Amino acid sequence: MSRYDDQLNSLKQCIAEDRLTHAMIIQGSPKGTGGAFVDELLRYLYCGPDPSVWEQDPAFSRLEAGSHPDVFRIEPESKSRQILVDQIMPLMHRVQQSSYEGGWKVSVILFADRMKDTVQNKLLKTLEEPPPKSLLLLVTDSLERLLPTIRSRCQRIDLERSITLTQERQDELENLLLTGIPRSPIEGVCFAGQIKALLDSIGKSIGDELKAEAKASDKALAKDVLDARVASSVKAALSDVLRLLQWWHRDLYLLASGAGGEHVYFQKHRRSLAEIAEQLGYQEAMRRVNAVDEISARLEGNIPVANLLEASLG
Repeated sequence: MSRYDDQLNSLKQCIAEDRLTHAMIIQGSPKGTGGAFVDELLRYLYCGPDPSVWEQDPAFSRLEAGSHPDVFRIEPESKSRQILVDQIMPLMHRVQQSSYEGGWKVSVILFADRMKDTVQNKLLKTLEEPPPKSLLLLVTDSLERLLPTIRSRCQRIDLERSITLTQERQDELENLLLTGIPRSPIEGVCFAGQIKALLDSIGKSIGDELKAEAKASDKALAKDVLDARVASSVKAALSDVLRLLQWWHRDLYLLASGAGGEHVYFQKHRRSLAEIAEQLGYQEAMRRVNAVDEISARLEGNIPVANLLEASLG
């Protein structure tokens, strides 16, 4: 059973036993596994444990339409792609009100890492003094950007693995990115080729390590089993590389849009990032953020990564 299913089943059990916590951090892609997890949890919470009768429940159609009166959702809407205090205040007000239908009140914050510290601090009162039958779901793929005071007050639901590339590999990727942004189709092809070469190198290292481990354990593994393990590990490494690419381009967007650098993930490269962002401009920075997000979303497909990189970032 997958980590996703394990976590979901655990929360279903909590709902059945009426011991659901008041706040959770869902660590997963807000537009991918994290968002899907929230949707499925809400269906179970409002429509009951039997999926075969969900579509007959009026709550189901309201959830699907995004119009359930007891579910309040927010995500970045501003030019800076940040969640602003003007969005948080209505959420906090709604949490204190009575439920329209007498059950749970759920507040969902997608891309919760895009709240500035001042905005996150606004949430602390709600987290410290939660009203009965209220649930706050913070969905993010960048857990480290949430304040420790927020993280310590929430149950953590991990749907996706953290970055596990070696520091040497991360440094190699960062050094490649510091060379700048491709400015022409030819440069885009070269850049994609360099990323692909890095991925191939990572894949070879993983394969060699797994084969050495199998040999050292004296357990004979069928070739197809070993190949499957290597493929799975390489895919996980690819996920890590793409996530770092996402964070890098989000940093460029933040700096290009003038939103300030306090939320920049790669702080040690902040000055270089600012120089690249100035050359890039707001519109192109936004396009590249969307492009890398699209690459990650299409990871499950069979399209070669190099082709996606060339088409999206060239």
